Amino acid sequence: MTQPLTPCQIRVIAGLARGHLAARIGQDLGISPRTVHNHILRAAARAGLHGRPQPQLVDYAYRHGYLADLAPEQRAPIFALSARLAQTLDCLARGLSVNGIADELGVGRDTAHEYRRRLYRLLQARTRAHAVALGWQMELLGRARPVPARVGRAAA
Repeated sequence: MTQPLTPCQIRVIAGLARGHLAARIGQDLGISPRTVHNHILRAAARAGLHGRPQPQLVDYAYRHGYLADLAPEQRAPIFALSARLAQTLDCLARGLSVNGIADELGVGRDTAHEYRRRLYRLLQARTRAHAVALGWQMELLGRARPVPARVGRAAA
């Protein structure tokens, strides 16, 4: 069973969703980068996530309504991805590495890396977590759930 995320953890995840790294998130929140990493690890534990936590946390937060109030970034709309790019985005949301994506898609590592590079360019994403957030914002990964009344929300 998972535990609810704390308001500070949600703010850190919102920073990840914006494509920021720990130093920038810490600067924005007035905490150290080490504290940012600790919030990420604790949030991942609360959510029952393993592997690469940043993209998984963003996916989890959108699926469970924690980022419902995070304003979408202005981007040209993308209504559909090629099958391979959609699969790559799904793999990123599950926290798979390039090697994991290659195994999942049955392609070589270089091909998986190229799919990820194309996806980043198409979405204008800076990080894995940012690509996942943009995927949710463009409804390529589904529609974000409304925030339950009992949980905190991310600041827009």
